[in-house]
Amino acid sequence: MGKIVLTGKVHSDFRGSLTPLDFSQVPFKVKRIYWVSGGSELRGGHAHRVCRQVVFCIQGAMNLRCISQYGDGDETTYILENGDGGVILDPSDWHEYSFVPSGVALVLASHSFDAKDYVI
Repeated sequence: MGKIVLTGKVHSDFRGSLTPLDFSQVPFKVKRIYWVSGGSELRGGHAHRVCRQVVFCIQGAMNLRCISQYGDGDETTYILENGDGGVILDPSDWHEYSFVPSGVALVLASHSFDAKDYVI
C-alpha cells in the first residue's frame, strides 16, 4: 500500500520557498505529470491495472485515502500539506482524495493516460 516519499530540504528566504525532488526517490520512470486543484467533491475513487503514481500536495492540504486491493484490504489515510512529502501508489492501491479549498496536488505517473487502466 502507499509509501511515503520525502522531498528534499525546503529552502526558504524572503523570495519564497523552493522544494526539490530528486527523481532517484521515485521508483519508476516518470512518463506523465499532472496537477489537480481543489474542489468540494472527492477525486480518484479507483485503482489502476499497471500505472504507478506518486501524489504530492504542493499547496494547501489534502486527505489521501488508500485501500490495498490485495491481501487483507488494509486502509490508510494520509494528510498531505504544502509539499511535505508524497505517497507512492502501486497499481493495486484503490485511492480517493479530497482537498481544502485551495489545495493543489501534483502527480507523477509511470504511464501515459489510458482509460482502460482504471479499475473502478
